Amino acid sequence: MESPPFLPNLDISSGSSSPSPILNQELTISPPSSPLEQLTPPRQRRTWNVYVQQNIDTELPKATSCRWKLRNLAPLLADEYRDPDQANPNFRLSKPVEGSKDGNVSVHNNELTLCVVDNFDNQQQYEDKDQTVLSDESVRSRTSSESSFQSSNSDFSRVSSYGSEQECCFGHQSNDCNSDFSSDSSHSESSDDECFDVYKGSEFSVDEAILDLLTDHIENFETKASLKDHLKTFLKYLPKKNNMPKTVTQIFTYIEQLVPSYKEIPYQHCGHCCLLIDCDGPCKVCENAERNVFYLFSLEEQIRFYFEERNLAQLLDNNRCNSSSDGFIRDCVDGTEYLKVNANDEYSLTLIMNTDGVSISKSSKKKLWPVMFVICELPPHLRKRFMILGGVWCDNKDPPMTVFMKPVDDGLLKIHDQGGVVWTHPRTEVQHRSKVCVPAVCADAPARAKIQNIKSHTAIQGCNTCEQSMVRIALTAQERRAKAAGQKNIRQKRGYVFQEDTAPLRTDAGMRRQAREAINSNTPVNGVKGPSILACIPNLNTARCVYSEYMHGTCLGCVKHFVTIMLSVPGPWSISQFKFDIDDFMKSVAPSSDIFRLPRPLTDFKHWQASEFRAWLLYYSVVCLKGKLPNEYFKHWCLLVNARFLLLKEEIKEEDLNNAAAMLEQFVKDVSRLYRLRDYTYNVHQLLHLTKYVKWWGPLWSTSAFQFENYNGTLAKLIHFSKNPGKELMRNVRLALGVEILRNKVLDRKIPEAESTNNVALLNQSEVSIISEVDLEAIRTFCGHVSVSELYLRVRRGKITFTSKLYTRQKKRSNYTVQFKSRVCHGYGDIKYFIVNNNNVLAVIGKLRINHAAISYDQLGFEVKHIIPTEEAYSCTVAAKLNDIVMKKHRTHSVTPPLGIAQHSPPPFPFSVLELGSLGALQVGHPVKLPC
Repeated sequence: MESPPFLPNLDISSGSSSPSPILNQELTISPPSSPLEQLTPPRQRRTWNVYVQQNIDTELPKATSCRWKLRNLAPLLADEYRDPDQANPNFRLSKPVEGSKDGNVSVHNNELTLCVVDNFDNQQQYEDKDQTVLSDESVRSRTSSESSFQSSNSDFSRVSSYGSEQECCFGHQSNDCNSDFSSDSSHSESSDDECFDVYKGSEFSVDEAILDLLTDHIENFETKASLKDHLKTFLKYLPKKNNMPKTVTQIFTYIEQLVPSYKEIPYQHCGHCCLLIDCDGPCKVCENAERNVFYLFSLEEQIRFYFEERNLAQLLDNNRCNSSSDGFIRDCVDGTEYLKVNANDEYSLTLIMNTDGVSISKSSKKKLWPVMFVICELPPHLRKRFMILGGVWCDNKDPPMTVFMKPVDDGLLKIHDQGGVVWTHPRTEVQHRSKVCVPAVCADAPARAKIQNIKSHTAIQGCNTCEQSMVRIALTAQERRAKAAGQKNIRQKRGYVFQEDTAPLRTDAGMRRQAREAINSNTPVNGVKGPSILACIPNLNTARCVYSEYMHGTCLGCVKHFVTIMLSVPGPWSISQFKFDIDDFMKSVAPSSDIFRLPRPLTDFKHWQASEFRAWLLYYSVVCLKGKLPNEYFKHWCLLVNARFLLLKEEIKEEDLNNAAAMLEQFVKDVSRLYRLRDYTYNVHQLLHLTKYVKWWGPLWSTSAFQFENYNGTLAKLIHFSKNPGKELMRNVRLALGVEILRNKVLDRKIPEAESTNNVALLNQSEVSIISEVDLEAIRTFCGHVSVSELYLRVRRGKITFTSKLYTRQKKRSNYTVQFKSRVCHGYGDIKYFIVNNNNVLAVIGKLRINHAAISYDQLGFEVKHIIPTEEAYSCTVAAKLNDIVMKKHRTHSVTPPLGIAQHSPPPFPFSVLELGSLGALQVGHPVKLPC
């Protein structure tokens, strides 16, 4: 564990390879006199135990516990205690110190390594104003951030630097120090681990307590005063001797240490025309005096921080994500566009940029536009932990990309011109230079048009991938009659009507040429209005740098559009008469824990989030619409479901790409035959390009906006509706980043375990331990000898929790339908219970009988393979080890339509098992279950 340094930032010094003698000194330093001294309660004298180490010439890794390094303390001590007659750097303490002996203090390069323990009374409270005076007039230290520690046999110390907060949160010494340390400190014999507990013997660490407080503070829109009250209440019920910070300022100081030491850079722009202003006075273009500010952060400093302080180099070493040579597409590093720009250096980084508008509140016009980056070379589950915040725009107006992105471009060009980011390896101390490139931008359609500087997605030539033009669609007879009657807002529609001869794709050279022509003629050329703001970034293809990511394009675009048609527009596709049956089904579905949101009624779809439309498309819709949509429409919908699942798989083969391309082409082609021409929207047209995006940039989940959405929401919650939300956001953005970093540091809380066998935690022992003869026979078949004494209802393997059918406390979630592959058999089934037999944890599974009637599309013959029709009865009972369980599944019951509706018969299969692919922020490997 890492120690939580509540005193300001740390800078670790080094010690010699051979342990040097340590001199135990005790200093008593009184607070300096100040004008405020008479206005505050009398201070207690602060006493530090000082342990000096000599020969600090070489760097050493960092250690745990309360060992701190403080810079510039040697000159202060020299001025305070130096003997005037003594001129050499090794000076003797000339002032008497109570309870200690005089001794030599070694000073090397104006640095001194100490181990400091603050023994002042924690009950004495002082105001921040008074503490600041003491801080300013006492030791001023240069600070740096705390990072993970590497073990070493060398002898070294760490010194606490104290700044704005003088109320120390620790009263411990490290056992790693010399055994001759003074025993005056009451906590001198405490272990390193105790420094992380809230108090001695506590089950929770200080990091966990701070994380809970700050998570509630951010998610509940609490003010700083509210956080202060909560902290006081929390401290009230803790033992007197505890390791918790005593003030909100100490908490904020600790969190600020977790984030990089870079500062935000403000950029002033005109409040009217939004152009950058670099001088005093009104805007030179519109002569408006109103000014607003947006903020950027140093990309170079953040990358250096991740390498030097957060062990990014080791993670890259452990995940040498070279492109797969077997033809499978497994991640964005397998895309053809990635391979073109990847430098193949040891620590080169390829970033995907994202920008999107986030509403601060429903009652405010202001929007938040953050710029964020993810690192492609990291494993997918670690990318969110190393998110890079490039800047934030907060204003009533959307940012002009030529203004907002220009400083971002300048930062990337600076990194490119200097050959990369220079950093020092924290373990080997070797200096490296990492090349950085940003070849892709994840954004919605309006932002993509602004970034590429082309016409909007509603314009005639608004597709960012091809040059197809929209065509005008004639008004219907009803619309013509309404227009003749004088009804307003009836206009002729336009759409991307399907064409057998596909339009040419945009190219980088073509768009640059069209941009020059557009500038010369002052007229857009094939939708291109001018050069892209990102055209100056090295290794960036202006035609392929943006793509229609599936969160906005499919989930919030196509799926929402067709759900609206099915529920609101009269026609043969209408399911409005079944909407209440579908609502009942959705309310009864119990998904597994891998799907974060519980299903909501379909009639509330206008309030659904993108993840809910995703779950509806992949899992719920096929079971709900079977027997309710006409057969032709149902098969047409299954094309979209199956194609999208193929493009979200963990391993995508060339055959999958070809099948998905054929399905999507047939789906788009049949829209005009089954629905209306006006339903050829921009998002429907983008379905034709999805397979190209997968070839260029990898599976859809690896480049989607889902991974950025949590951070957008976190940033929006940092604004508490002040008069200057941008300034308030900058005060809180460092706090939010620190909370996210702290969340990644905190280990999973301990769950009470009945027993642990082979890294499997056994939970909730069953009160009934009677096993039927059928189950006993299955266990004998698997392991021969049976010696079962206890049954368990839940188990935990790693971070995955499996339940059984006997576990009835979990009513809205179901985690017991699984896919298994044992040496006896394989298939799908429900876990009945868990047993321990000869020190092996076994799952007793009722195997489901599969109904091989497949759902297919007549013209293509494709099956919806991730939906497996099953029967309710079990075919047999099997026993399997937990390692034989491949993944959890969804499972649904079919909903029988009401009496009197004979034309829509119930589905032929009463149960369905649905496999889960890669869902944006979720990585594949944990398909789940939805019982009804």
